[in-house]
Amino acid sequence: MIVFNLLYPNGMRFLNNLRDSKYFKKPFLFISLVAIFVFIFYLLVMPNPKKGPEIPPVRLEPVAELKLLEVWPDEGVRGDVDRFSPTFFKFSSSIDVNTAIVIVNPPHAAKKYVYGHSPDIMVVEPVDVPWTPGITYTITILKGLKGMDGSELKGDIVYRFVNNPPEYIDFE
Repeated sequence: MIVFNLLYPNGMRFLNNLRDSKYFKKPFLFISLVAIFVFIFYLLVMPNPKKGPEIPPVRLEPVAELKLLEVWPDEGVRGDVDRFSPTFFKFSSSIDVNTAIVIVNPPHAAKKYVYGHSPDIMVVEPVDVPWTPGITYTITILKGLKGMDGSELKGDIVYRFVNNPPEYIDFE
C-alpha cells in the first residue's frame, strides 16, 4: 500500500470511497474492477514487450572456393583393359555429390558418387554401356558443386580422354 500511496496519492481516498459504496457489496463487480485496475497498472509500469535487445547485424563470411586437386587417370589416351574404368576427381574438401551436375559428351550414361570413405573424391563411371574405344569423351563438372564446409566450385571442370584398350590377340 505504501508504493500505491506514493504513486497515486489520491488513490487511498478512491479505494475508501469504493469500499463504502454499493459496489463493494457485490463481490464480482468489485473483483472485476480491481482486476481492471491491476491490468492498467501492469500496462503502465511494464516495459514495451515488442522492444527487445539490440541484435547485432550478421556478417556472412565469403564462401571459400572448392578446388580440384587431382584427376586420375590423367587426361588424354587411356590404355585400360577395363572399358568401364572410372574417373576420379579429388577436391580440396568433402563434397556434396548431390549438388554436382556432370555432363558427358558425346552423351553417355554415367553415374557419379563419392568414393568409399573419401568424401573428397567424386567418381564418374559409365553405366551399363562401356566407354567406346577410339572416341574422345569430355566429362564436364559444372560450377556450383558444393563442399560440406560451405565451399563452392567457382568454375567448370573439363576433362577429356580417349579410351583405347589394348587389342586382344587370339592364339587359336
